[in-house]
Amino acid sequence: MRKTGAIAVLAVRCAVRSRVFVCIAGLAVLVMVGLPLTVKGDGTGAGRVQILLRYTLGGTWALLAAATIWSASASVAQEVADRQLLLVLSKPVHRFQLWIGKWLGIVLLDAVLVGLVGGGTYALLRWTIRRSALPEADLAQLREETLGARRLVSPKAGAEPAGVIVPPGAVHRWVFEVPRRPASGRHLALRFRLVSSRQREKLPVHGVWLIGPAGAPDRHRRAAADVPGVHQFSFPARAVAADNTVTVEYGNTDPSGATTVVFDSEQAVVLLVAAGSFEMNYVRALMVMLLQLAFLAACGLLAGSLLSFPVAVFVSCFVLLLTASHGYISAIAARGLFYAAGPAQEADLSILDYAVAGVFKVLDALVRPVTGFDPLALLPQGLLVSWATVGRAFLVLVVLYSGVLALLSVGLFARREIG
Repeated sequence: MRKTGAIAVLAVRCAVRSRVFVCIAGLAVLVMVGLPLTVKGDGTGAGRVQILLRYTLGGTWALLAAATIWSASASVAQEVADRQLLLVLSKPVHRFQLWIGKWLGIVLLDAVLVGLVGGGTYALLRWTIRRSALPEADLAQLREETLGARRLVSPKAGAEPAGVIVPPGAVHRWVFEVPRRPASGRHLALRFRLVSSRQREKLPVHGVWLIGPAGAPDRHRRAAADVPGVHQFSFPARAVAADNTVTVEYGNTDPSGATTVVFDSEQAVVLLVAAGSFEMNYVRALMVMLLQLAFLAACGLLAGSLLSFPVAVFVSCFVLLLTASHGYISAIAARGLFYAAGPAQEADLSILDYAVAGVFKVLDALVRPVTGFDPLALLPQGLLVSWATVGRAFLVLVVLYSGVLALLSVGLFARREIG
């Protein structure tokens, strides 16, 4: 353990002495401070908060990812090229201790930088809210919707098919079960994705939402004409029944009698329920971001153990590009065809076409577990980043993927000629 700790300290010193790493880290701090001052957004307090949580954190994380890849690749490949690693390997140090020590050193440095960037962004967030001239009602809504942690609750299992069709004049009912009854005075929110049979005309659809126990005189009512798309509205906690269930009804009141409403999936209608404070949600999001950087450090160490320094950086950046392009890879893998534009062309496909599609399926299977954790998609919407998410990220990114990369690195590096 003492040898591993000593190697970790040396890895931190090596990264700090690297001018490129220091420049990238300094650029991340500059982005954290400068981006909110230069990008104004829509001028609202909510818009400024979105910039801080989505673009500032996202930009600084990308720069920290580049710094991690650079330092991890250099910590092995550059030391091999400079013959510095011979001094370490001449001592009774196992290659696994060497790998773990360097990985821990880089992760420790990333933890410090993530803490600094996260703390600075949070300070800017509070300063932005304090100096904003928003009415108290808008500030309360901002704290309720964005600066919070809300859990998505789907309809009760087995109660809904994959899609719901509501013809003109018809009514459909959903039943939700919330984990616990919200405090009096708090609000819940209903988010729905509405699809219309007259989607191309982009006409608003008239409908009525009723929320609360069936037959209750004080049911929450919302009558509106919504265009197809995603919408959200809040309702008071009194709509939750004594058994912690929420009954939601939608009635299609289209006056023309020609528009059918479709909720096209199980996630088309969901509840958002408060599940904790923004501060703890923010800390958990930063922890997931750190675990993602730990995985990139493992990728850089594997590449640096096998390849020269420039090639190792290129390969590690390619892995980062694969994770960023997972949506495209997943779409190609789901379609099963790479070149075909439609079923009519499937007969003209060659074996090479199917081979390329197969490669995308393999890439999707490898990349999907890594990209299943995106705190920057949840945090700006006020959605919960749970401890379960942090635990799954640790198991997948650190224990499984980084563990496999460590074994590969040690096994292949032991066969590499160092002298």
